[in-house]
Amino acid sequence: MNVDEIITTLLHNQNVKQNINVIELYLGKRQLTSINNLGRFRMLQRVWLNSNKLRHLLTEQTHQSFLKDNFRITELYLQCNEICEIEGTLSHLRYMQVLMLQKNQLASLHEVLQELIPLQALKVLNLFDNPLAQEPGYRLLVIHTLPSVELLDRQAVTPSERKQAREVHCADHEAIRASVAFGRRADINPSLLHTLQKPIRTYTPVSPQNHRDKIREKGKQIRRNLEHRRSVMQYTTLDWSRVPNSEQRRLGQVVPPPQNLTVKFR
Repeated sequence: MNVDEIITTLLHNQNVKQNINVIELYLGKRQLTSINNLGRFRMLQRVWLNSNKLRHLLTEQTHQSFLKDNFRITELYLQCNEICEIEGTLSHLRYMQVLMLQKNQLASLHEVLQELIPLQALKVLNLFDNPLAQEPGYRLLVIHTLPSVELLDRQAVTPSERKQAREVHCADHEAIRASVAFGRRADINPSLLHTLQKPIRTYTPVSPQNHRDKIREKGKQIRRNLEHRRSVMQYTTLDWSRVPNSEQRRLGQVVPPPQNLTVKFR
């Protein structure tokens, strides 16, 4: 019996007539070696595929993830299979909260973590009994890389483990952070402070006379700039001092002819 026949039988036994009503699917302990695309179950959230003989999570027809269209998945149980890689199959499941991958053949811790980094809702993760779990510093690296995980390999992630993971994988930043407390800086290796230090500005001593000369020269420069910026204005009026009054006209006195008086200023 192939996968489609198994699923059809399950839906019939559960009296499920529409694919949209399928929220969870139990396909554990079926001796399955491959799985077909489950995209028709758009509302699918929980899938059990534990205790089968799966070596990968790709469909035989398209060589793509069998869950590539199931974006609502929150729990995925894949323990006790023969899975050797998960690259390109799970990173789109952004709602994933529980992922069971223990007792498989996953060997590359780096590739597994790169695939799981986008799963920021992941809370429970099991990777024990895989070859990758034997790598030195395995647990601290997983805790550091996947900070959302609260239960790793059936053990709660403690605050002390998170701190230790930061100290191991972000040693410089942790040393700087630990050196700052209550507004005071404790003793710390000066080589770690280069990212926080501002360049030191140096000043050359200036004598009082030189200082006054610089201020005076600066003032002259400012006045020259102001003179240069001012607009030239011209004011023209009649020179009334050359206009004869009534007595001068009566006496016939000679008065220079009147003319305009022009004044220019800035």
